[in-house]
Order: sequence, then structure tokens, then C-alpha cells
Amino acid sequence: MKGDKQLTEIQRYQIGALKKAEMLQKDIAVIIGVSASALSREPSRNTRSRGHRPKQANIKALTRRKMLSKP
Repeated sequence: MKGDKQLTEIQRYQIGALKKAEMLQKDIAVIIGVSASALSREPSRNTRSRGHRPKQANIKALTRRKMLSKP
């Protein structure tokens, strides 16, 4: 997919549910409409010791986005 955008909270919940269903990463990417590379970055950025938790992942992403935004 061209022009990767940031994942939404809904997409993060979809990722969590599809991973629990043991789907392949490339299939999840097609289903939610993002590139496989964008999907592969999600766990490394937003996973904690208890695994990928969508709510916490979204909070972490929003915090990071807020810190990087221009004043």
C-alpha cells in the first residue's frame, strides 16, 4: 500500500484479534488494508512484556505522536 499512514485504534484491535486467531502477518495486512511492513513494525513499537495489547498500544502511539508533533 502506498503512503503508509499511522494505524488507528480500530486497526490495532483488529490486529490483536487476528493474531489471536493465529493468522499470518501478510494475511492480516491484507484484511485491515495496510502494508505488511507497517504491520511488522507495530509489535516492536507497541508491545510490552504482556504481549500486544491494543489499548495500551494505541496510548503509546498517541503519546509518541504528541511528543513528536511540532509546537
